Amino acid sequence: MAVTGTMNFWKCPALPFVELREAKESHACFQPHSHDEFSFGMLKGRALYQNMGESQTIGDGTLVTINPGDAHSCNPIGDHWSYRMLFIDAQWIGEWQDSRFDMHGLDYLPFRESASQLPGISRDFQHLFDGLAYETDAFAAECLLLEKLDTVFGSLMKDQPEEPRWRSAAAKLSLAAELLQDRLEENVSLDDLAIATGLSRYHLVRAFKKHYGLTPHGYQLDLRIKQAKKMLVRGARLAETAHGLGFADQAHFQRSFKQRLAVTPRQYQGFFR
Repeated sequence: MAVTGTMNFWKCPALPFVELREAKESHACFQPHSHDEFSFGMLKGRALYQNMGESQTIGDGTLVTINPGDAHSCNPIGDHWSYRMLFIDAQWIGEWQDSRFDMHGLDYLPFRESASQLPGISRDFQHLFDGLAYETDAFAAECLLLEKLDTVFGSLMKDQPEEPRWRSAAAKLSLAAELLQDRLEENVSLDDLAIATGLSRYHLVRAFKKHYGLTPHGYQLDLRIKQAKKMLVRGARLAETAHGLGFADQAHFQRSFKQRLAVTPRQYQGFFR
């Protein structure tokens, strides 16, 4: 991670096509410029934002959305500001869009608006940023990115049909679920699941979430936690359980367990002694 004063730049550890930028109490100002990537983000405070030939004052809760090649600027109203931005490779976004929309031969579909205040968008952006910031598991990071792009940013794209292209894929999704169950201790990738089901990674995450209520990564974690409960009741050691179920380390296991049961693995095991 490169640090300049109060501004940080870094690549997502798991997804090298994603760059993150965070400024805290920064005094930096920007002349009009453009990026090769799709970029979007949020600020804390108030700023003058210029994009798509418009100038507007924005504040907390506004998501700015910037297309590749679009000249824009955003500067604080006052002495300083804080913000978070994500920059995602345009080709990767185009491939994701191609699995969902009628592209009409285009490389990608641009954002229709320069900013949005859709309900829940601030929460979902912060969740996405926090999840990508230091995630080292590519399976977890890509599932999160695909889920949030679809539920939050997909509705901001131009020319989106009323209903995305959709085909019933229950049997194929069942194959993916079975593979996750059979390889519970392995770090299965989205590519593994895509090959097994014949679905694109993008369609797979969307269809899997719609069918099971969880992304493939979330489903795998859920299976692991349910198996961990059984092992802990039988008296298995925490380190043994974490390693045997494919968690990166014991801290990852404990964090995932507590997020789902509101108690630590040791506390849970203590109830059955």
